Amino acid sequence: MSQYFDSKVFIEPSSSVRIITNVAPSPNLIATGVVVVIGESDGGLTYEDNIVYRSTQPNFLKDIMRDGVAKRCIDFIFNPSIKYSGANEVIFVRAQQATKATMTITQTVSTVTTTCVLTTKDKGVYLSHATNGYLWKLVVGVVDTAKSILMLKFEGNVIWTSPECGTYQALIDAVAANTFISSLFTIAVTVGVASTAIDITARTANYAAVIGGTSPAMTGTTIDSALALCATLNADFYFIASETNTNHAKIASFVTNTAESKAIAFFGGAVAETVAQAKVRSLAFNAENSVLCYPDIYVAKEDGSGSESLSPMYFAAHCVGLAAGLPAFSPLTYKTINILGFNP
Repeated sequence: MSQYFDSKVFIEPSSSVRIITNVAPSPNLIATGVVVVIGESDGGLTYEDNIVYRSTQPNFLKDIMRDGVAKRCIDFIFNPSIKYSGANEVIFVRAQQATKATMTITQTVSTVTTTCVLTTKDKGVYLSHATNGYLWKLVVGVVDTAKSILMLKFEGNVIWTSPECGTYQALIDAVAANTFISSLFTIAVTVGVASTAIDITARTANYAAVIGGTSPAMTGTTIDSALALCATLNADFYFIASETNTNHAKIASFVTNTAESKAIAFFGGAVAETVAQAKVRSLAFNAENSVLCYPDIYVAKEDGSGSESLSPMYFAAHCVGLAAGLPAFSPLTYKTINILGFNP
């Protein structure tokens, strides 16, 4: 906002807000900015697997991540404004010690035990949900009752009914032959031999959930390990989907001391952080390549049912996306972003 006083024009920093609802994120074909996002998700492999996910397509990352705070932040990074472009590419590193889930078929016949384990390729607590996760049961064959059929469900729907299998090797071969199922699971006999016939005692009457899928919160240690994967990445910006000050400090230190090229870190604090708290934190991050964003923002709910207030972390996601989409050295001031307003 500009004001004329005493024969001079004075300009105050300000923001421009436009009401936007139900805007689908889309890749920016003009921007060249690359944003690394460190965070949590419901699905996907983790830093422990030495995996970083990178894409110019928002939906590709969303399909892998399934849900979580980082997923929504990435939506904002790709689509921060209807007027200005967002990031061209996002690299996501899942900083959690998440685990896979397993189902175990076991039998003991004449003191000989055979165990066959089907293991998910993905990691996350959603896998082991009692009703909407992966469920399985082993039932009697229809044509040949001496054989067995493995049935799998996901989100309440049957996703696979195996061929009738007489041995564990036949079941292993059936999984390998199905492109869809083999993309979701690995299978192996862990006790005994695969040529063993599947006994009727291994069959189950009811569906049971796979077990062991977890999605623990990221910690300082897991963030350090996730950042170690990024040391050779040529990225322009770093963002951490966390509202914690100590986690912000790790990103700030990384872009200053370790990042391959001169990168800029963006982060924001928790809901209802006061101006005084933001000022104290901004002094701690008094560096040209660290950007602390404030305050809370109002945005449209994802289902379009109204609005909600989100923390400065989500404001930071808008800002880093905007910075990645703008030409180099362009300021972020006087730019329109996809929010309904601020909640200081």
